Amino acid sequence: MTKTTLPERVVVVSPHLDDAVLSLGAGIAHAARAGSEVRVVTVFANDPDSDTVTTDWDREAGFSSAREAAARRREEDALACALVGATPTWLPYTDADHGGEPTLERMRARLDKEIAEADADAVLLPGYPLAHPDHALLAASLLSAPPMAARLGLYVEQPYAAWRHLGRGRRSWAIANLTLTRSLHNLASMLLHTKRGRALQAPTAGPPVTSVIDGEPVWAAVIAQGSDRRLKGRAMQQYASQFRGFGRHTRPVIALYERGWGGEGVAWISTAERN
Repeated sequence: MTKTTLPERVVVVSPHLDDAVLSLGAGIAHAARAGSEVRVVTVFANDPDSDTVTTDWDREAGFSSAREAAARRREEDALACALVGATPTWLPYTDADHGGEPTLERMRARLDKEIAEADADAVLLPGYPLAHPDHALLAASLLSAPPMAARLGLYVEQPYAAWRHLGRGRRSWAIANLTLTRSLHNLASMLLHTKRGRALQAPTAGPPVTSVIDGEPVWAAVIAQGSDRRLKGRAMQQYASQFRGFGRHTRPVIALYERGWGGEGVAWISTAERN
């Protein structure tokens, strides 16, 4: 398995208030400990001052209103980012679950401003499996008109990647007809590093990626140590509201998935690969 590290100044574009840490928390912790400046820019952080309609997910997470959900989730994200050494920035755009239909040009202008101010060496954006519409929207936008940065990279999105073959918690992101027996079989294949397990875990680029770059991205595991993974575990615990809906098995499922694959996943895209 090829290994990679995060550069000295990196912006991780996080669709929602947990995606960056759940997907790259250990790599972020490792980079921050080595002196890197990591900024997490959450695009669909919602607006605590808006009158957005409350969703079933908000209520399941323990919130009485969308305002309370947005405010509390930002607090959770601040605590999680502090643990892994990242600086959070929250943009007030409404996510798809709350009926958000952002003006793409305005959103991109704000996002590009944040990236430019960070003077980033690299920008990381969601790249696999892009099952959530907010993730796919951001990937398509950033890949079709890349921000000015030395490098552009994709990351494996958790818990969506783990849910596909190991169980979906209380969300419906798994592959069709995933039974408990099949899930356990998949887990054994991954942990034993069998050919089947490697095939199951191999990230594949979807249309938002393949439509704007040439070929399949080459994925690598982000270097992290045991202490970094433990920090990620503590950071994930800060998102208590979301794990009420995700299901109690989601944290260990992410950890087991990453142990089987070799860590968190990133694919760097060179300028030559862009159409």
